[in-house]
Amino acid sequence: MLIPTPLLFSFLLCLCPPCLSPFQLSLPPDTHHSHSSSKASQHQGKERRITKRLLDPAHLRVEYWTLISREQNPKMDSDEDEVLHSSYGRKVINIGDVLVRKKGDNLRPCEPETLQFIAEHTTIPVPKVQDTDWQDGRLKCIIMDFVPGKPLDQIWVDLTVQQKLDIAHELHGYVRQLRSLRGDYIGAINRRQAVFGQRSPIECGPFESEREWNAFILEDIVSTAPRMMRHLARYCLSRKHQIVFTHGDLVPRNILIDEKTFKVAAILDWEESGWYPEHWEYIKAYQHLQPMTDWPDVLAHILPLKYEKEYIGMSFLYPLLYH
Repeated sequence: MLIPTPLLFSFLLCLCPPCLSPFQLSLPPDTHHSHSSSKASQHQGKERRITKRLLDPAHLRVEYWTLISREQNPKMDSDEDEVLHSSYGRKVINIGDVLVRKKGDNLRPCEPETLQFIAEHTTIPVPKVQDTDWQDGRLKCIIMDFVPGKPLDQIWVDLTVQQKLDIAHELHGYVRQLRSLRGDYIGAINRRQAVFGQRSPIECGPFESEREWNAFILEDIVSTAPRMMRHLARYCLSRKHQIVFTHGDLVPRNILIDEKTFKVAAILDWEESGWYPEHWEYIKAYQHLQPMTDWPDVLAHILPLKYEKEYIGMSFLYPLLYH
């Protein structure tokens, strides 16, 4: 006699004590957690890794729902799910205030690796990765712990001046931790590709030196740029910078604030992070000076003003670049 899956799962829940951690629920061997290019070709694109790491009964129930719903229709989200953020073909979905699912067709494989790296080497609060889903060798989904809080840009108007300065001071400390991590190439973690571009970012590299990085930027100048502008562009870049770990998108929407303590609950969206020249964090952050009226003044506390020549140089270059 076949037992309906929900009833069977309820029975398993009763048998599973709260202290059982982690609890592994996996599909048959052909969808094992490990993944390789050879297996991908062998299964002709049918490999689906959906092994779930389940930490307690609450996670167990949420993951069960996720597993069943995705098997029925992997592209469907429940009407009860809260979409926390959506852009560029990606969605960040809240699953029962327990987990968060980030999904899309263009997720960067380095992001879950980066979150683990940051958690191990700094005290910066980041979401804990519980699992990833790969299909045909591409990252399709990241399952992370849900972190309660509000993006900084959503609560900015309700903060006092002192609260804003306290948050800036906390963020400055986190940025210093990042910059204390030194690298010997330019690119994402584990020698994955870097991200470059303001209009339409592209993956490139990795680059063994800042000289190679600068050469790539100059090669991105559009063919219609006048010769005089090309000549001036050569003087916009230098190659005397240290390589440090960089978030790459340190903007208010990616800073989660605890609504009770007004402390930083988490720094989000690490897909553009990696090893970059020491001025790159400043260049990227200074591109977003108008999300809130007094944000530039607070940003100066997070990233004290420096690298003026580099900022002016990239401000000159960006209109000339294809990407």
